[in-house]
Amino acid sequence: MTATAGYENRVYILVGDTPMDGSTGALISGVNSTTYEDLVEALDVTSFGDLYKKRIFGLGDVSFSLEGKYIPDDADGQKKLRARTYAYVGIYQNGEEKEGVQFPVLITKFSLKADASGTQDISIGFEGNGEPITLPVRTI
Repeated sequence: MTATAGYENRVYILVGDTPMDGSTGALISGVNSTTYEDLVEALDVTSFGDLYKKRIFGLGDVSFSLEGKYIPDDADGQKKLRARTYAYVGIYQNGEEKEGVQFPVLITKFSLKADASGTQDISIGFEGNGEPITLPVRTI
């Protein structure tokens, strides 16, 4: 099995509560790195007298973050990434010609960092608001 190059990763956003289809959503420009986590709680079910803890799976959760260069004129992508916004975020991990994954999120963090070189970095945090679903192949 071959590894997938990170530069094939594409991230789309669609503000609101409707999932993306193959033609909706806006590409987020300037993305350098993404982190997608599919998480699950571990619930302690240890009984009195047990010598070791015992656990069962609880509820699932999704967490996502992205970092990159701030592009102020990316009106369709970066300008929609503001805290206190409901959206769908979609990731094509292997390029847009293959299915990806999308999930409903709350945008919980928007951060800009500027340094003396004149560039600005952007960092966005998302918390899941439901289960991940398939992101159809891009048709446009």
